[in-house]
Amino acid sequence: RRKYPNIRYIYGRESGRFMIKSSSLVISISSSAGMDALLLGKNVIVLGDVFYKKFSGVIFCDSFSEISRILNNDSIYVKNNQLSGQSINDLCNFGLMSYKGDPQPSKDLLSQRNINDLLSAFKIEFE
Repeated sequence: RRKYPNIRYIYGRESGRFMIKSSSLVISISSSAGMDALLLGKNVIVLGDVFYKKFSGVIFCDSFSEISRILNNDSIYVKNNQLSGQSINDLCNFGLMSYKGDPQPSKDLLSQRNINDLLSAFKIEFE
């Protein structure tokens, strides 16, 4: 801790969702935490090969020198928890282009009830 005072050490039992909500940026190698961060309106630096690497809000990085440059750019740090319109479009297009049952195994995935439930969940999450 003395050597790296700017790093915050956390217990493994900390809530990932709480940490993402409290963050202004998330870095992920190939984790679903990156997708959770996008859903919570955060920008994500992706270091690995994930299906969402071309979504709005994702910054793909493949070198140490590049990550340093990215982290020093103040504009990537999100101060609010707002899901952008482009992010919503990316997520909807992903769902529409998926095979039936993958990743959601429901034939009524895009029913009005499911959409309303999803919107309600987002409202609760952002309050």
